[in-house]
Amino acid sequence: MTTSKEYCDVICDAIDTYGREAQTDMCIEECSELIKALLKFRRLPLEERLAAKGMKVLENIQEEIADVQIMLWQMELLYGYGCTEHEIERKIDRLKERIEAIRKPHQEASGEKIKRG
Repeated sequence: MTTSKEYCDVICDAIDTYGREAQTDMCIEECSELIKALLKFRRLPLEERLAAKGMKVLENIQEEIADVQIMLWQMELLYGYGCTEHEIERKIDRLKERIEAIRKPHQEASGEKIKRG
């Protein structure tokens, strides 16, 4: 978990105060709120996305991302402390492979060189 000591203390206090079940339920709720905010933005007509209404929805998305991140730090402590870093690396590697598999045929067809990192 990449958080400051103060964040860690508050996160541990939240788990100690509310308990595993309540915080797990809260994580589910916060994820749901983020999903709803993202869907609300996608439903906006393109011209409204950059207008005041769209900006308000974007602000809500940012708030929900913060809420979900805080809950994910708690879930990491409750269900997978120390294990998630390996899982994240594995999933990132898999995503990279999938992206390369999609890009390679397109790049070969267009004559573009494939970037290597």
